[in-house]
Amino acid sequence: MKDYKWPHSVETEQALLGAIIMNPPILDEIVEMITPGCFYLSKHRTIYRAILDIYEKNQEIEINYIATKLGDQLDDVGGRLYLTDLLNGVGTTVNAGNYVKQLNELRLRRELIETFETLSESAQGGGSAQSIIERADSILLKMSGGHQSDITPIDQLALEYLAEILDNKKPKDEFLTTRIEDLNHKIVGIFKGDLTVIAGPPSMGKTSFALDVAVINSLKDRKTIYFALDETQQAMAQRLIAGGTGLNRNRFYARNFQEREKDMMTQYAIDLARAGNVYICDKPKLSVTAIRGYANKFKRKNGLDCIIVDYLQQLRTPGREERRDLTVADQCEDLKGIAKDLNVAVIALSQINREWTSAEIKPGKGKYGFPKLASLRDSGGIEQAANLVLFVWNVLEAMRKTGISEEELVYQDEMNRCADGYERAFIVVGKNKMGSTGPVECHWWPSRMQFINIIQKYDQLALTEDTEVMPF
Repeated sequence: MKDYKWPHSVETEQALLGAIIMNPPILDEIVEMITPGCFYLSKHRTIYRAILDIYEKNQEIEINYIATKLGDQLDDVGGRLYLTDLLNGVGTTVNAGNYVKQLNELRLRRELIETFETLSESAQGGGSAQSIIERADSILLKMSGGHQSDITPIDQLALEYLAEILDNKKPKDEFLTTRIEDLNHKIVGIFKGDLTVIAGPPSMGKTSFALDVAVINSLKDRKTIYFALDETQQAMAQRLIAGGTGLNRNRFYARNFQEREKDMMTQYAIDLARAGNVYICDKPKLSVTAIRGYANKFKRKNGLDCIIVDYLQQLRTPGREERRDLTVADQCEDLKGIAKDLNVAVIALSQINREWTSAEIKPGKGKYGFPKLASLRDSGGIEQAANLVLFVWNVLEAMRKTGISEEELVYQDEMNRCADGYERAFIVVGKNKMGSTGPVECHWWPSRMQFINIIQKYDQLALTEDTEVMPF
């Protein structure tokens, strides 16, 4: 590496660290924008990492805690005297945002120097010029922040219409409910202060179920931030409008709607705006620390009841990922810490491993291939941290994913069990600190992408694909 004059500002680094120590709540505003790499001096990176550790544990950020957290590294950064000097050198904290911008600018300049030196070496060596150009484009796009997004009210994205508030005689601040009555009886509710995990195979309805929980409880004046780490806001809007109206999602690509359908979608958007309690953040690869920062800031200004993370395996991991299982376990514990510290319900969606595909599925013999807690992908730490684990399960979809042909008798038998297009499904309670576990039967409504109560309870509604009334 050549002996460059690396762009940096010691004074700005000191000013930002001092501002954080003087006024810790500003960290909620800037934690996602500033990383240890923004600091040029190694001792400042060390101090900031110690501050982040304290912040993540929701402890008080002050000199004694920082000194204790630094431990053997305290002398390396200049001792308590240097920490005190940082604090004494701050006249005001109002410029913290400007400090962040300056340090990010300097960090980008340093990264550009490193990047172009690497590209220069590649150009002098092997490889085609086109491949080097493509690599440069990819690096520069990432450095420029190719995806910029923030929390946006879901009423701007048009949630489905919900006609009435579910009756709940329990104090509303204790827990959230689902659309499925039998499940509510079994688990009581999704409690604040707890970590709830919703798991299942791909395309089995995890996101639909979690969104439905947010929508239903929004009508009870409960606010939810939905961190869509794996989908864009546009995709979420399409999913929600399709679910709310029953229109096939493929129709949204053609953009050829009848006037009646346009009116129906517009009415959903209007009705949703009256609730306005669900917010979407589609910034990818957020860390748990960043989620805490968003949630802290949002709750102070607006109040907050629930956080949904979709999904656990898409969370950004700090540093090197040598032991994925340990990393996921730590993230679950940190999410549970957010639930307790902020007194909100935290719902984390999770994938499961592929071992379930070898399970025998013969509904006629009571065999459905339900996943178990050991099926949770990446870590037993998910099971240990979670207060409640729910598996979503669509029987026909499970059959298709395990290779059972539609021509097979077992598939045809299951098709005959379906009622007017509603497929048999289950929400399997894998862990429940409030009581019993086991499957709760329900129905999957494909056109609405919803898990609902067993449809026989609503025969009097004569539900069809064109039905505009939501079945509560």
